[in-house]
Amino acid sequence: MFEHEVSLSRVAGLPRKWQPGDHGAVVYMDAEEAGELCAGFLREGVHRGDRTLSFVPAALQVAVARRLSPADHEAVEFAEPATTYGRAHGNGFDPQAMADTYVEMVERSDAPVRFLAGPDSHSAEAIPLEGWRRFERLAHELVLSLGVTALCVYDARGLPSGFAPVAVEAHPLLAGGGEPMHRNPDFEYQPAG
Repeated sequence: MFEHEVSLSRVAGLPRKWQPGDHGAVVYMDAEEAGELCAGFLREGVHRGDRTLSFVPAALQVAVARRLSPADHEAVEFAEPATTYGRAHGNGFDPQAMADTYVEMVERSDAPVRFLAGPDSHSAEAIPLEGWRRFERLAHELVLSLGVTALCVYDARGLPSGFAPVAVEAHPLLAGGGEPMHRNPDFEYQPAG
């Protein structure tokens, strides 16, 4: 045997750095437990020169903002989730229209794009679970094709109960509230088709 043999399963469980084309999710019960992971994600984007956008529930935005320096906070483009997720369901939630909203943001940028995003409970009320599942599949394909870096946030207490399982099935990278990001062994690519 090799003296420095490496186990693939051990390596797959190690924390990793974010790269263009990464699509991850954090499922949390309390915004404070996800705050540092999310702030670190944004901070890294700012320092890399990415166009860094955040559309997250209010409690998480507060937890993240407290962890950013004034310069990093100024560099991040913050908006309420309803400004993004609300646009896609004026006549009912349309996963393709939602995906197109993100494509527009990427196409308007000269820099690489990094999203920290997830619906708040109010926005999610109007989103049927199957529509959300399709949107996450479309989002995964777009993250890969556009070279975006995306971290989706799932408030397990505030969102409808079916949303957290979508986080697990739709994201190749996953973290629980206070955990570091790691490869998701339960992820199986499903085309948006």
